Amino acid sequence: MIAINDISFNEIPEFCGNCPALLSGRYDKMGYCSLFEKQKSKCVSIPKRCKTIFAKGFETGGNDLVIVSKHTNYEYEF
Repeated sequence: MIAINDISFNEIPEFCGNCPALLSGRYDKMGYCSLFEKQKSKCVSIPKRCKTIFAKGFETGGNDLVIVSKHTNYEYEF
């Protein structure tokens, strides 16, 4: 088991709908990915960036905290 941004993962999910980071209702077709702040479909297989994060987390032996940094590029006009 690994924890990514305080979300526990027991295995690598095959679809976004199986991922505990996806916030959605029971009958919704779309959900909100709390790791990358994007709206995702439940039926889509997980993106490469997620596969990479999961692979790195599970190959360390588990029980580790992996933190995904969120970079935002905002341009402010004053």
